[in-house]
Amino acid sequence: MADDLEPLASKKDLEARGLPAEPENLLKVLLESVSAAVREAAGVPISAVSTTLTLAGTREQFLQLPVGPVVTVDSVTIEGVPVTGWKLRDGRLWRAAGWAGQSRDVEVTLTYGYQTVPADIVQLVCSFVGAGMISAQDGDLVRDRGLAYTSIDDFREGYRTGDSEIVDVTELPDRVKNSLRARFSGGAHVTGGY
Repeated sequence: MADDLEPLASKKDLEARGLPAEPENLLKVLLESVSAAVREAAGVPISAVSTTLTLAGTREQFLQLPVGPVVTVDSVTIEGVPVTGWKLRDGRLWRAAGWAGQSRDVEVTLTYGYQTVPADIVQLVCSFVGAGMISAQDGDLVRDRGLAYTSIDDFREGYRTGDSEIVDVTELPDRVKNSLRARFSGGAHVTGGY
């Protein structure tokens, strides 16, 4: 993922949810790190980015773009020669003459991702950043790291260990990572045979 992407949530998003947004330097670090973790789990930037892809050509009329959702396609070339007569349809490029076969490179400059980050992703980022901000204020991360249970009579405390241990409250649990991966990963596409 590109490191220069804006975080998936903002200070205003945390404040709108009544979550702490100070100190600002900690907030900035947490917004960046949680956003990076969400993007890594999703396998895509989520927010809109522009890039140039180099794809193998095909004799088929449709060329599948391996990213999405596609916002705009700015230019298409085959081996550096500009191509016209194409249309963007359902995340694929259509061209009556096909795409010059597998031995040719097709370069596509495009913008893909969400122009507005989905509300549930903003909420997800705010939840983990808010937990980190509260934890830093209260010192809970150091004091009760991985606390699983407390008993009063004959006082006992139990802590999570191994894979279930909570090292950082901003760390995405596996179920969240799996959910993001399932939601944002592209499905299989059948584009034709060879």
